[in-house]
Amino acid sequence: SKGRTWNSNQAPFSPALAPEAMIQYNHGWGVFFVFRISGSVFPKAIVWALPAGALAAVMNIMKHSWGYESTTNGGTVMVSFASFISTLGFMVVFRSNQAWGRYWEGAGMVQKFRGAWFNAASSLIAFCSKKPEDKEKVRTFQCAVIRLMSFLYGTA
Repeated sequence: SKGRTWNSNQAPFSPALAPEAMIQYNHGWGVFFVFRISGSVFPKAIVWALPAGALAAVMNIMKHSWGYESTTNGGTVMVSFASFISTLGFMVVFRSNQAWGRYWEGAGMVQKFRGAWFNAASSLIAFCSKKPEDKEKVRTFQCAVIRLMSFLYGTA
């Protein structure tokens, strides 16, 4: 908090108590963001891709050096390719459908939580004391409740 203090008119999560600077991201230009190491999937993918590529290259060199002749015709390759593509398409559609359903389930739960939080805040405000001698304490409490609930509602 760097020497700043909290007063009763300020919520504990107010912008006045926030850090001075946010993280600044450098997005660069063009498609060079793909070649970044930080936050990229390439380092993990290369761990799997390089050995597989090296193995394929070695097997191809061995095939040619031993004089192996392929007996596979074009129809077999096309059937294999078509079955692979149809299986891949099915998997993509299935996973997308699952993700879509999970998203909407989560969005519905967030709305349900927001409604419960709104009811809780309304009840806390409605059932505060009406005594004139407690007016300042009640006002401070109500402001803190509204700020905290607003923060909670905004983060959901």
